[in-house]
Parts: sequence; structure tokens; C-alpha cells
Amino acid sequence: MTSHRAASLTRSAVVLAAATTVANLLGYVLVLLLTRSLSAQDLGAAGALLNLAVIGMVPAVALQLVVARAVAGAPAPTPDGVPQVEAVPPGAAVRVAVETGLLLCVLVAVAAPALERFLRLDGPWAALLVGAWLLPATVVFAAQGLLQGRERFLALSAVLVLAAAARPLGGAVEAVTGAGVTALMGFVAAGTAVAALVALRLVGEPLHVLAPAARAAAGRLRGPLAGAAVTTAGLLTLANVDLLLARHVLDPAASGSYAVGALFAKGAFWAPQFVSTLLYPRMAQPGRRSRAVVGAVGICTAVGVGAVLVTLALGGPLVTVVAGSAYRPLGPSLWLFAALGGALAVAQVLLYARLAVGDRTIGAAAWLCIAGLAVAVLLDPAPTVAGVAARALAATLVLVGIGLVVERAAFRRGPDRASAVTAG
Repeated sequence: MTSHRAASLTRSAVVLAAATTVANLLGYVLVLLLTRSLSAQDLGAAGALLNLAVIGMVPAVALQLVVARAVAGAPAPTPDGVPQVEAVPPGAAVRVAVETGLLLCVLVAVAAPALERFLRLDGPWAALLVGAWLLPATVVFAAQGLLQGRERFLALSAVLVLAAAARPLGGAVEAVTGAGVTALMGFVAAGTAVAALVALRLVGEPLHVLAPAARAAAGRLRGPLAGAAVTTAGLLTLANVDLLLARHVLDPAASGSYAVGALFAKGAFWAPQFVSTLLYPRMAQPGRRSRAVVGAVGICTAVGVGAVLVTLALGGPLVTVVAGSAYRPLGPSLWLFAALGGALAVAQVLLYARLAVGDRTIGAAAWLCIAGLAVAVLLDPAPTVAGVAARALAATLVLVGIGLVVERAAFRRGPDRASAVTAG
């Protein structure tokens, strides 16, 4: 039985790793298209808007975690420490996804004028289309949670790749038509809507969104969703806010260069993400928790170190291949972005490890790191691409340090007490 489980885990790891790799490569394809169809100024705007969308997807990521745990029957700690296990019909997950997506649309619409000024956009429509994109994206994450909870990793991998493909397809349409940044956001939103429909189809069950059982189960999801969203928001915001700050403080051409560098950070960040997806349930089990956490931290650290070494040796050629010779001067600073991505991957593991036992410490610490990063960047009298990246790396390393201290203290308390910690 043990060997069968190990073989199954290995197969799942291979499938998810392959899907993550393909999704990352599709991200490279998007930048490859945009660097050749947009000016440096428009590229900076597109990069900022794409990262804004990632920040807006924080509730969607949290929804996937909550749905996956509920469907799998994993204990979800309540504020008083009592585990509760609830079955979640697919219709309930989709219902909450639609509610959350619509709320995000409204919030972005309200913030659109301010975003137009802060990101120096040509109008509010690009930001409004980012809000429209968030609705189908949240539905995609809900479907991923249903598939992950049932350990249908092949279907989950297909959805990951399909959702990732929506962006380069939108970029390809923009490159052909030359329609600009605003149209790009619309194309990506439309592609994500198609991905959402396919994802729901892969779930393979009737989605009775309006059924009484779905309404009742949706109510049980909203509370855990709010807690998980607060916890994950800090890390995902930290992983993306640097590009928004760069767009604000750097000149338009430099912000375009930062968008190219951020792509390498994202590659190092997301490449080992399958590790957290696979080991997250084990992090909630006292007898298996320590090995899962140590193993995940070790793998992500190794990936990050490897990325730094590669970019130190081949920074210039890599930038040229991905974005063109115009961005080759970014090469010497590329290792900063690789290190940033690797540090974020380790921070994600530590956040998931605490989230698995109901502890929101790392999420709260992330917001303090974000505040420090914002102050450091906004008060810099002579901001540069490398300077913003270095400050983002420093903020992330502080978060990793806090996470390691918290996790070590939990290990010293013993597995039972470590797993009994709640968000209170």
C-alpha cells in the first residue's frame, strides 16, 4: 500500500510539474509577443495590469484552497480549534466563485480612476477589463479546487495549462491586430471565460448553483474563504506589488525593462509550485508535517539557487532570447529577479505550512513586509530597475526569516501542539 501511494504521488508530481512548466513557458510566450508588438512604455503598462490581475485573484486562490480541503474531507480548524468537515457540492463552489468574481469586478470598477492615474494609463478601460477578467478567473480557481480535492491531477493539470494559455492567445491577437494594451486585457478576459467553461465541463457533475443544498453549502464556504484570503493576500501581493511600484517610480522605458525582469522572478516563483500543491494536505497531518515542510522548503530553495546561478552565467543571452536585444542591458541584474522568485517560492511553502494548521502569522507578516517595501521604493530619491528589485528581494527575505522562525518554534512545541494553532 505504501509503495502504491508513493508511486501515485510520484506520478502526480510529474504531471503537475509538467503542467506548471508548460504554464510558465506560456508566460514567456506572452512576454515574447508583447515585447515585439508593444513599445517599452506600453509594455510597462501591460505588465502592471497583468500583475494587478494576479493581486485581484487572491480571493480566487484562497477559494481553491478552501474548496480543495472541503472536498477532500480534510479537517478545517474553526476559531475554537475544533475540526469541522463539510461536504461541498460543486454548485456551491461555483456559486461562491461567481459572487466573489462579481464583487471583484465592482471593486476594480470603483478603483479604475485611481488606477488610471497611479499606473499612468491612457484611460480607465484597461483597468475595467481587468475587473471583467477576474470573474471567469475566479470560476477557474473554484473548478481547480474541486479537481484538486478529488485528486484528479490530470484534469487539474489540463485546466492549469488551459487557463495559462488564455494570456498568450490574447497577446497573439493583440500582436496581429496591434490593438493596444486595453484590447489585450479584453482578449485575455475572453480567453479566460472560455477556459472557465471548459474547466466546469471537466468537473463532470451537474452544477446546481441555485439548489437549496448549494445555497447552504455556499454559506459554509464564505467564512473560511475570508480567513484564507487574508492569509494568502499578503504573499501574493508581495509577489506582485513590486512591478506596480516600479511602474509608478520608474520612467516608462525602465518600467518596461522591469516587466521583463519580473517574468524571470515569476518563473522561479511558480516553477516549484506543484510541490506545495502536492504536500499541502500532508502539512496538516501531525505525523507527516515536518517531513513535508522540510522537503518542500528544500526543493524550492534548490530551484531558486539554480535559477540564480543560471542567470548569473547567462543573464544577457537569456534576456535577448526572451525579450530581444533591446533589453540585453538588463542581463547583469537578472539574478536579482531570479533570487526574488526563489525567495517567494520558499515564503509560499512557509505560508501554506502555517495555513494548513490555521495559523495566519505569515500572512500578517507579509503585509508588514509590503509596507516596508513600499516605503523603501517610494522614498528612494533615484530609483532604478536593480534598486527596486533589490528592495523587493530584501522584503521577501525578511518574510522568509520570520516564517522559518515561526515554523521552527512550532516544531519545538511538538507536532500535536503545532497542529493545534489556530488563527484565533
